[in-house]
Amino acid sequence: MSQLTSATLAPEPAASREEPKAPVSAWYALGVLIVATLLSFVDREILSLVAEPMRRALHLNDTQLGVLQGLGMVFFAGLAALPIAWVADRYGRRTVLTVSVLIWSAATAACGLARDFDELFAALVFLGIGQAGLSPVVFGLIPQLFPARQRVLANAIYSMVATLGAALGLIAGGPMVSGIDAARPLLPDALHGMEAWRLGFVLVALPGPVIALLVALMRLSRQAPDEAVQAEEGAAPGAQQISIFEWSRDHWRTVAGLFGSIGLVSFGFNAIGAWSPIVAARNFGATPAEVGQGLGLTMAVGTILGGVLVSPVARWLTPRYHLATPLRVIEFGLLIALPLCLVLTWTTSSAQMFTVICLQVAPVTIGTMLFNTAMQDICPDYLRSRVLAVGLVVGLVFSTASPIAVGLISDAFNPAPKALMWAMAIVAAVGLGTGTALMRWSEDAFVRTVRTFANHPAVGD
Repeated sequence: MSQLTSATLAPEPAASREEPKAPVSAWYALGVLIVATLLSFVDREILSLVAEPMRRALHLNDTQLGVLQGLGMVFFAGLAALPIAWVADRYGRRTVLTVSVLIWSAATAACGLARDFDELFAALVFLGIGQAGLSPVVFGLIPQLFPARQRVLANAIYSMVATLGAALGLIAGGPMVSGIDAARPLLPDALHGMEAWRLGFVLVALPGPVIALLVALMRLSRQAPDEAVQAEEGAAPGAQQISIFEWSRDHWRTVAGLFGSIGLVSFGFNAIGAWSPIVAARNFGATPAEVGQGLGLTMAVGTILGGVLVSPVARWLTPRYHLATPLRVIEFGLLIALPLCLVLTWTTSSAQMFTVICLQVAPVTIGTMLFNTAMQDICPDYLRSRVLAVGLVVGLVFSTASPIAVGLISDAFNPAPKALMWAMAIVAAVGLGTGTALMRWSEDAFVRTVRTFANHPAVGD
């Protein structure tokens, strides 16, 4: 896979052009970050796997279950993302990630000990808060582990795992929950009397402290080259740092274009993700098992295909577009996915629909993997986690609005037989189309911003 980032195309001092490859410790650290991410998905997905026995044991209704999964985890995770990213940028991403793993693991165990709705809600709030900064912190750490020419490879590997994480969480969590009763004799006596759903929460929480220790012991191989110079001259580290508000003001067009496109693409693609299972059941009579298998395979194949293609596509376009290559790759991917929104309305079976979605997922995945690299290149290192967190929150807000828009349009078209399919296609097309246009509008500003920060040193931890 090619090791290309937009930063590598910017002018560099001669001494920095022969950049050494990442040491073994960097790949070890990436492996630790991947394991931590997979653990986060298992801890998150266990709630859906044990929801029914938990509901009966705690006498919960469906509304309360919805509140637990939506408000309890997603809402508070969104609120916590920016503050956690600020702390990570200021006091060290490795330290914050270590504490985060401990918090969400303890919160997962607390879910298994909850006696009523209130205690379970409080535990899930802390679970959401603990996982809130995971993506911004990890993508902030990767440039501290890998030189510019290997960063796209590291980003792509991690992005593929993160994209497939929910499915992997279900795959790992499902057999574990099913096998709890069989493994009960092997557990300590203190756990024998616990209900299976409670044991599920406790068991998936157990690896947390070990993972936290591995995170804490990671070596960050890319330290700031000018910090030693600052110390010798008596200058305080970070003496000339700008705030995120000053950065946003000075690079407002880049910020508006990239963050706006994040939101719009999330708005469009989440319409497909949220409503395609319902379309498959309503229009094509697919069973829940068929929907789960079909959509899961669709996402997996599309994601893997996108991961394989990201490097050849970027390498092919680089000689022509240079620093603008990441955005051009994203734009071309979105332009491929855009007309397929209309094709969705022509499908006559769930298998056809999932095939079309797979053809959309692949180019969008290519863009997603390069987008993280682009976001890393547009700001100084000490703002990186906060910038990535803003993108996360913007995407979350737009994703929340998308299903509502589909529902409103579908109701307006009813009783047309394909009302929901057309509503889904319209919202998806609007999001992908306007997101592409906004990104194209900001392209020149993006190139100028990348040139500004291409040689900005990384900070230590």
